[in-house]
Amino acid sequence: MQPCPECKSDNIFQYKKAFELPGAGGELLPKLGRNIFSLAKILPVVCGDCGFVRLFAAQGARDKLEASKAWERV
Repeated sequence: MQPCPECKSDNIFQYKKAFELPGAGGELLPKLGRNIFSLAKILPVVCGDCGFVRLFAAQGARDKLEASKAWERV
């Protein structure tokens, strides 16, 4: 994500590991968690200059997209 799409800065930070986001996590990436009782993990990235934030789906969630009946290619 360098440079930042908002301010063009290279001052970008990524959290060290993906995590589950309680609350909005179930609605953000439904049906992509490890199992029925877990949420899909996300990886946040933030620009240190303007604060622009992006949330990326972790690899485990992306691996489930092709086979999921809940998601469709656009």
